[in-house]
Amino acid sequence: MARKIEKCDVCQPIENLVRNLKSKGFEVISESCRDYHFNEVEIKMAKCIGNVNLDEIRVDNIESKNGVFICKCHWSSVKFV
Repeated sequence: MARKIEKCDVCQPIENLVRNLKSKGFEVISESCRDYHFNEVEIKMAKCIGNVNLDEIRVDNIESKNGVFICKCHWSSVKFV
């Protein structure tokens, strides 16, 4: 079963991305459901330790645009603060 943020199911590509970022020293700052009809979530993360080149992070079905990662299935996003 998919993890939920408020009423939204979190898609597997976003889960994979967040897990990848956490393993590189990022932490989740906030999570919200932007549109529960489309299961669109927004996750904000911050870097805690070390340096990571975000351009090198690749996850299937995730695009990077202007420093924001967006899934191709639900338009969910991971942003950085």
